[in-house]
Amino acid sequence: MWTAKLAYLADIFGRLNDLNSSLQGTHTNIFTLRNKTDAFRNKLEFWSSNVQKGDIDMFPCLQDVVANASVNIGELFAVISQHLKELSISFDKCFPKTADPRRGNFWIVNPFANDINSCHLNAIEKESLTELSCDTTLMSKHKDLPLSQFWISLKNEYPELSDKATKLLLIF
Repeated sequence: MWTAKLAYLADIFGRLNDLNSSLQGTHTNIFTLRNKTDAFRNKLEFWSSNVQKGDIDMFPCLQDVVANASVNIGELFAVISQHLKELSISFDKCFPKTADPRRGNFWIVNPFANDINSCHLNAIEKESLTELSCDTTLMSKHKDLPLSQFWISLKNEYPELSDKATKLLLIF
């Protein structure tokens, strides 16, 4: 049982390490961070659900130990399921679901989506965004540059939008 628990911990710490590494980098922004933490939160729920069903495919080290040792599966899965629930609660404290920076600010990630009405912008900013969203040259530039660099490059042409976007992107 001890070896099986250790194998599970190796798997879950590997997943946490992967998340940690993905949250770092030069072109990381508040939107990608939120996307990745939300995805991990959903994975925790998925893993917990799978363990309760007896499926541990997402934990390869644990799977090897369980396949090669006699372990009380019911007791082991109950411990793992409980740990995943507690990990989810701790994760929610570190990365709360409230105050989602993406809400009303999706225009920063995709200014070409033509969803002007749901943006947290004033009328003048919405007008500028409408103009920007029709510029195919900028669309190409948007695909080629990291998000923060794209908005910085628009400082002269769309100063209000550029300032608002870069402030939110560089907030962290």
